[in-house]
Amino acid sequence: MKLDFKLFDNYCIIKYFFINGIKADQNHFGDRIQLKESVIICDYNRFTIKPVDTSILNYYSISENEYIEIAKLLETNLTSTHCGLCFD
Repeated sequence: MKLDFKLFDNYCIIKYFFINGIKADQNHFGDRIQLKESVIICDYNRFTIKPVDTSILNYYSISENEYIEIAKLLETNLTSTHCGLCFD
């Protein structure tokens, strides 16, 4: 699998995300929900992983283990608390 993933400098927004040369959609792997009411949309988010979907595996030509690896990468990088970077 060829994975190209980078966040913008503020750490909560994806700059680019490609899997095997295909522009990827974070929503194929999970949902981002806001845990706490806040003025800014990215504050206190949690990325929750969706169950493996065969159609997504086929779309990106990845295995179940690669799906889980990608989903965990997204969970780690898109779960946020109040980092304060938006106010700098």
